[in-house]
Amino acid sequence: TDVLTFPGPEFDPTTLGDVVVNWDVAVYQAQKRGVKPVEEAAMLAVHGALHLVGFDDHTPNDQARMIAAMNAIMQAVELPTDESWMSVPYEEYEHIG
Repeated sequence: TDVLTFPGPEFDPTTLGDVVVNWDVAVYQAQKRGVKPVEEAAMLAVHGALHLVGFDDHTPNDQARMIAAMNAIMQAVELPTDESWMSVPYEEYEHIG
């Protein structure tokens, strides 16, 4: 898995939850996409945060909506965007770590 999310407690509206990025996978995906690992980790963190606020990526429409939101956030913080971003399939990086 490249990123995991854990929703925060329902009784605490100040916390969305936790986002955990798998650094080894972020490095691998960065190499595949030709970006810096920290930039890929940022993309994964944004992806996870969007899941915490209700975005999903199960359908092509959901994926397009999420990618657009990810890129808008990345652009806002002056990090590289990627309209065709997607997680590398698990089978490609199961040997990592």
